[in-house]
Amino acid sequence: MNRTLSPEPVEKYPAPREDALKYPGKRPSTGFVLSNRIVRPIVYNDEEKGSTGSTANGQVILDADGNYLTINKFLESRKVALLEERFPVIGYGSNPVPGQLISKFGSETVIPVVLGIMRNSDVVYNLISNWGYAFAEMIIGETTSDGNVGVTFLDHQQLEAMIESEQNYYLAYSPSDVILESGEILLGGINNALYIFAGFRKIWRPSGYDGPIAIAELYSQGRRLRSLNQIETTELVIEQFNLNSFGLSTPDETCCAFKARSSTGRKTRQIEIRSPESS
Repeated sequence: MNRTLSPEPVEKYPAPREDALKYPGKRPSTGFVLSNRIVRPIVYNDEEKGSTGSTANGQVILDADGNYLTINKFLESRKVALLEERFPVIGYGSNPVPGQLISKFGSETVIPVVLGIMRNSDVVYNLISNWGYAFAEMIIGETTSDGNVGVTFLDHQQLEAMIESEQNYYLAYSPSDVILESGEILLGGINNALYIFAGFRKIWRPSGYDGPIAIAELYSQGRRLRSLNQIETTELVIEQFNLNSFGLSTPDETCCAFKARSSTGRKTRQIEIRSPESS
């Protein structure tokens, strides 16, 4: 057992909603189960990777001594839905951040998050949301890089709450596969129950740039797009959209102005949700 990993308080991974200019937020280095505001790492043994049931057999570290339960045993002990009863939803922005999950679902929530990669993808910025930060979009099939993602396994109630929270996106089937850290491959396509939130808006391609801006805080192997951090991106928004004429000259001012705007109340479109068991 890897004893260099141990449970951590959720406060180590704060929600970007609390500090918008730190979006997309700090993520754990491994998959984890979030339970009662504690982030418990998930470890996979090399000999089990890619085997049948390998993801569910991930070892959830319970304490600093390395005691563990498998993911399903841990979920069973908390009397919540097992892994195979949940909807795998790709998180590529702030949704793999424990604090952001708490802000959406509450302190008592229990959610497994398993890390993975998506081939020919990258995570890029779009324009500023009502929370005051330039938010993430994923481009798929337009690049040769491999984007890092976190697959959140949500029960039905959590999925409904997630849909409600994602006002800039609609729920869709993932068009591409995800290779999990367990070695399991989750298949994309309309015949498979792997989901992703796709943006309503056309992805922003700034004037003078060859393509979208990659999110510097999120690593993608083989990235060729130019990358900026949140503050640099907000500064670029101010420049390209002449926000100085509205009295906005700094990222802090811009962030506060957008957060102060009233919500439009626009509802998110969604596809029909199928139970994983019926797929």
